This record gives sequence, C-alpha cells and structure tokens, in this order.
Amino acid sequence: MEELQGEYIAALGVKLNERLMELDGVNRRIAILSRELGD
Repeated sequence: MEELQGEYIAALGVKLNERLMELDGVNRRIAILSRELGD
C-alpha cells in the first residue's frame, strides 16, 4: 500500500510539473503578445 501511494504521488508530481511547464509557456506567449500589442 505504501509503495503504491508513493508511486501515485510521484506520478501526480510529474503531471503537476508538466502542467506548470505548459502554463509557463502560455505566460511567455502572453507576455510576448502584450509587448507586440504595446500594452
């Protein structure tokens, strides 16, 4: 049980990290667009 929980938490951590990286990319695109639009 403990081992399964650890694997589950590790998998969640990986997924969360992927989402954060995606959000970071989106934020960069928004910043670039904002600069291009002169905001």
